Amino acid sequence: MASLVHERNVQAGEQVVTLRRLLGSLPFHAALKAIVAARGVPIGPDVRAPLRALTRDECERALEAARAVGAL
Repeated sequence: MASLVHERNVQAGEQVVTLRRLLGSLPFHAALKAIVAARGVPIGPDVRAPLRALTRDECERALEAARAVGAL
């Protein structure tokens, strides 16, 4: 994301679009938190209502999506 915003990197833009598409059916905020946590940022999985946390299966799908675009 930083490369997209700061450098206007086209490839980074394509990765963000692909990741967003792959995460489309998941609770978005919770999925992003799972990915950021997997990258080593100390962040918990909780989200505020009315949002919901990920199921174990959804968490794995989010991490697989991140791996698919090179974010993990």
